[in-house]
Amino acid sequence: MKQFRYLALQTLILFTTVLSSACQSPNSFPGVYAGVKLSLNPLGGAMNRTDVVILLRKDKTFTDQLNKKDWKTAVRGKYEIKGADLHLLYSNGNKDKYTITKGGNLDGGNHVLFKMDLDNSVPKGTYVFKFISGSGGIATGTTYIGSSTRRNLSFDGAGNFTTDKESTTIIAGDNIGGGTNTNSDGSGKYSLKDGVLTLKYGNGNTTTHSFFASPASGKSKAMAVIDGSFYFMGEDDKKRGSEEKKQPNAKLPSALEIFTNVRKLYGGQALDNLKTYTIKAELGGIQLTSYNDLAGNRFRNEMFHKGRLIAVEQIGPDGGWLWNNGKKTISDKQRLLEAKYNDYIGVSYVYKGLNL
Repeated sequence: MKQFRYLALQTLILFTTVLSSACQSPNSFPGVYAGVKLSLNPLGGAMNRTDVVILLRKDKTFTDQLNKKDWKTAVRGKYEIKGADLHLLYSNGNKDKYTITKGGNLDGGNHVLFKMDLDNSVPKGTYVFKFISGSGGIATGTTYIGSSTRRNLSFDGAGNFTTDKESTTIIAGDNIGGGTNTNSDGSGKYSLKDGVLTLKYGNGNTTTHSFFASPASGKSKAMAVIDGSFYFMGEDDKKRGSEEKKQPNAKLPSALEIFTNVRKLYGGQALDNLKTYTIKAELGGIQLTSYNDLAGNRFRNEMFHKGRLIAVEQIGPDGGWLWNNGKKTISDKQRLLEAKYNDYIGVSYVYKGLNL
């Protein structure tokens, strides 16, 4: 399970649409089930994304860490099916529950896991994984500042592959700066057996990865889960390269210059009169509401599914807690640090009371 903190809202909506229509889910267990868990990023106006991939084995054991080298044998716990519910019983005592849908998928309340294919085939094409980190933009009324990494894996259907990655710096709204770098990681031969993708590079190196795919269906493109992360069928990088000229990294202004320009662009001192604000959004049937108190440096997030409250998170200067599926837990040190980081993004980024 890997978390990628700040993904653009449009990408998440597209993901929900594509995943729901592309994945076929036969009514059978065990198998590999995959989906995305979304949560509202406090004070920032962006979304948090967690890729969830679970391998359910015939012996009733499971693992949710397909990015680990020992994923085929590692045991994170056991699962059991009671009626229409699947229960995950972790070795450390934690528990998760999913409802088995009529289509054979797993409904976790605020996310759905879809069953992947296990036919040892790699659909031909270029698979793209894109990670975006940043702040501002959507729902915040401030300039978007961030960076992205794009990784491409291309398979020709005849046992040959190429791979490359692209890094981009993005500063939108005021056109302060930005740039792109692209590097080729290499090429070679590939093979897939029992969920293990083997890449043999031309330079002699060999790497192995967990790999499960869902083929194209109708208007939906193929997708794959590689090392526990989602890759979508995308445009061949060579074709993209012929249509747009790659730009080297431009020299960026200092953090203080960016901060000063963004504050000036969005109201300057007038922003400091803002005391509270509310963010509302809906993704894949999940309604999200975030109540933010800038003066008190605290927030409360509420998530609803079909009108039913499924999760509440509240964090302030003295700590916080999370209520999820009827269970309340105290926010740990890592979560509190994440919330503190959000003082430097979105609305709070340009709020004088927090950052000056």
